Amino acid sequence: MVKAIINRAMGLLFLMVAMALGSSGCVLEANPNYRGADMAMPLVLPEVMIQGDTFKMGTGVDGGSANEKPEYTVDLGSFYLEKTEVTVTAYQKCVEAKVCSVPHPHPDMGESADSQCNYGVAGKEMHPVNCVDWMQADLFCRWNLKALPTEEQWEYAARGTTKSEYPLAVM
Repeated sequence: MVKAIINRAMGLLFLMVAMALGSSGCVLEANPNYRGADMAMPLVLPEVMIQGDTFKMGTGVDGGSANEKPEYTVDLGSFYLEKTEVTVTAYQKCVEAKVCSVPHPHPDMGESADSQCNYGVAGKEMHPVNCVDWMQADLFCRWNLKALPTEEQWEYAARGTTKSEYPLAVM
């Protein structure tokens, strides 16, 4: 069954970039035909529709890192983004389904890494899951018939058409 879900979802996935689940949830293309009755998702997580638009991505001549240049125009279609980060409880359901693996700290996190991970810690069930790598995040999203946000989707959802370096600071 899990293989069938993943195979069905593979046709709906689009280009993904490396992002940790602790930073974002999964996305779903804004396609009204996508959610048929036969496409029941393992989890129902609240989503918000991000209306597509054209926006400038990257950084112009002044400021920014070299990997943010040159600035270019992106024409982005509408998509759904989960309203909150993926919680430990939601990720645990994927582990219990024997699809996802238990999160583990990255070796670069040092000796105190285990104490920084939320998975399996009493009282942190509703905290964002962390200590997952890109492959674990990708598999969770595919199991939930979604995908990780693309770089363009992530930047647009975070700042829209504003050019503010810190767009959430003005809220």
